[in-house]
Amino acid sequence: MRRKQGTWHKRKLSHFAIKVGLVDYFTASDVVGAELYDIYAVDEGDWELVNGDDMYYIDGDGNTYDSEMAYERVRELETMIDNKEEGQDISNWERDIDLLTNYGEVRWVYDYYKITEKGAKILMNESNELVYYNSEIDVYVWGICHYGMSWKLIPTSIPI
Repeated sequence: MRRKQGTWHKRKLSHFAIKVGLVDYFTASDVVGAELYDIYAVDEGDWELVNGDDMYYIDGDGNTYDSEMAYERVRELETMIDNKEEGQDISNWERDIDLLTNYGEVRWVYDYYKITEKGAKILMNESNELVYYNSEIDVYVWGICHYGMSWKLIPTSIPI
């Protein structure tokens, strides 16, 4: 897609978004047609996570991983352990394997926003933002994991 500088899907980006190189929530919400939605008021069907990861993991150095990245890092650490030199201290690697395998944290969703199917496809193709789908009622929602600040000052995971 050819993009005019300072825009995302023909919507103007905030100065903050341009500075940090990530689409801001305000612009993204406009693009995906976001409307506040109460998923708990719906008694039909189940909400399936169709994009993003609602868990994260932190290693001993404070690095954050989603589930897939944690799995890859564990495989890498196991290979390093298999190839260790005699007498090499591997306790930090073993600790990180334990942390990345057993101690995931839930990403708290503070609000849900109903989005269009086109908006859901944009988020699914261009980001790791949380998108849920209820097939019984054919509704997509975007899970928002922050609160309390202007959406023009909060970056999504979507690179510009």
